[in-house]
Amino acid sequence: MDQDVEIASLLGRLSLKEQISPSALALLSVISVLDEGKIPEELLTTAALRVDLPNYPYRQQQYLEARDELIQTSLVARNTETNELSTRPEYQAVIREKMEKTDLHAVIEAVAILISAVWPWLYATESHLPRHFRPLIAERLAPHVRRLGEICGDEIRRESWNGTTELGCVFTSYAWWVSAHFVHKIDEPCSSC
Repeated sequence: MDQDVEIASLLGRLSLKEQISPSALALLSVISVLDEGKIPEELLTTAALRVDLPNYPYRQQQYLEARDELIQTSLVARNTETNELSTRPEYQAVIREKMEKTDLHAVIEAVAILISAVWPWLYATESHLPRHFRPLIAERLAPHVRRLGEICGDEIRRESWNGTTELGCVFTSYAWWVSAHFVHKIDEPCSSC
């Protein structure tokens, strides 16, 4: 734990640009607005070509190099069995604090694109994803959508920032998923009754 506090303190004192490559910094910026645990790597890579974020590693080799750099600096950890990354909330907070508001908005917009690419959208003509996989995928991504809401929800409600259409679609689909999930839970018989 002392090492974690020490790294968070170091990040607070030094410019991240002096510590890690631009690609690793861009990847870390995206990770900073996601839930700190169980970040699926496909979330970070599936729509990387669509992300309009300077230095974001959109090629597989660039991603692997940036990811490995973050692992070597102990800013993220990787579960090789599940292909998920994790980090510390303290690191995320420091990284977000160092961002200008416009840069934070750009990162949030990029994350909306990344989530949108792997979110289990329900289209009438869609047949590539069996219905029983949709709740599992939504449940895996839900903490990351919630974190986005925690970070930018107040700004959007106050109308000091409008977000993007893609972000709105992610939030709306997430709300529908939560609503359907919650209703399903209500319909289940109470085990203590």
